[in-house]
Amino acid sequence: MVRASIPNNVNLDMTSASGLFLDHYQDQFRQWWDDVVPSEFREVPMYLRCPVGCDRAGWADFRFVKPGEYRWGLFQTPMTERQIRFGDRAGESVWQTVPEEHRDLLLKHIRVQADAEPGSVEQSANLARCAPSNYDLRNLYQFLLEEGRHLWAMVHVLVEHFGQAGEDEGHALLHRSCGSDSDPRLLDAFNHSIDEWLSYFIWCVLADRDGKYQLSTVSHGAFDPLARTAAFMLFEEPFHLSIGTQGIERVLRRSAELMQQHDSEDIFEHGGIPLAVIQKYLNYWSPRVLDLFGNDESRRAREAFEAGIRARPYEPSCSDHDGQSEQLMVDRRDGDVLNQVQVLEVDALNTAMRRRFVEEVQVVIRRWNRILDAHHIDTRIYLAHERFNRHIGPAKNLHFDPQGQAISAEQAQQQQSSWLPSDDDRRRLKSLMQQELRPDHYASWIAPPTVAINNKPLAGFAYVKTADTASENTVEVPHA
Repeated sequence: MVRASIPNNVNLDMTSASGLFLDHYQDQFRQWWDDVVPSEFREVPMYLRCPVGCDRAGWADFRFVKPGEYRWGLFQTPMTERQIRFGDRAGESVWQTVPEEHRDLLLKHIRVQADAEPGSVEQSANLARCAPSNYDLRNLYQFLLEEGRHLWAMVHVLVEHFGQAGEDEGHALLHRSCGSDSDPRLLDAFNHSIDEWLSYFIWCVLADRDGKYQLSTVSHGAFDPLARTAAFMLFEEPFHLSIGTQGIERVLRRSAELMQQHDSEDIFEHGGIPLAVIQKYLNYWSPRVLDLFGNDESRRAREAFEAGIRARPYEPSCSDHDGQSEQLMVDRRDGDVLNQVQVLEVDALNTAMRRRFVEEVQVVIRRWNRILDAHHIDTRIYLAHERFNRHIGPAKNLHFDPQGQAISAEQAQQQQSSWLPSDDDRRRLKSLMQQELRPDHYASWIAPPTVAINNKPLAGFAYVKTADTASENTVEVPHA
């Protein structure tokens, strides 16, 4: 019998084949989690957002929960009368079961999308051991637990609708691992461990924004169980994005303060992160995340769109629903040369989505640069061109500078340490990553937050009840 400890609003049948599978899967999932996530915080109460359903009372509540007692629930948005809005089957009713003609395409898509969830946990879990504040540790665990819940939600869709093939994929999701030589994660971006918080904040800004776009494509899609699962997951994604956006704001604010205090751009020795190093790490991660959008011209993306499986993330606002009305310029490779060609949007759906993503990120970067403006600092953070350092698409393994200009292999090698983190940058950044868990204290390289969790006070509130919180309530806030 399925344990009653699986919270859900999906009418989980406690005696069905999928229900029995999920019962056993709980133990495997918990073992994977315990192997990946640091054990020292398992029994530490944290102020967490926990999903409860999807009704007028709201979809989540906040309470102190020990991570070891957290329950990964199965939630979807309510079923409504809905029609397919795009592709060849526009106007038809959405599917409650998998059409046989689209079974393989759907399974492949869910397999890849689901694999990103455990990959995110594996990448970032060890950051708990160098959390820069009590507040940030809480946010990290909120992220990890919700990424774990997303895995759980995808496994439910797989086993409920794909039978034995879905069960096999569920097992494989726990067998693959970040950076494994023998069985790595399916997407390269999820095979790079994150061992410092600058990368983590950038990751949340970029990769979780990509995740938002990918979930949006299926939330408008024809397969209703996946659409409603993704729609509920989208309730959780904005906070993940805010961890990154506000995290980098805090890093920039602290770096700017130290630059002014010491009249120097090299602030490593003063406990801060130089702006040049922040830029290098943004240059490192942005191409990897752009690669997640896939090839610029993709037959599979068109096939999924025409089948009604994957919409454009902005589908509700589109004037057409067949992708035939708009055209865009894309790079097309001829040997080692890129030529610009004009194609229909339906033939370059990945490119169209990626460019919307870039526009959104540019808005965030302008917000970051206003912090530097406020401190009278002329340096500007920027997003490298979409051709820079790419490993997928027409610019794969070609040499471009961060502005998108073609350069020689020799020039690329000469400038590498100017554009990307050097071994010394990595060593010095890692040396700053010291754990600080006392409430209202912060590591030297990051400023205090300006946004509280669920309207709790920014000062004097322990979001994580560690041993350090037992004897103190309110303490002085350093460099506030």
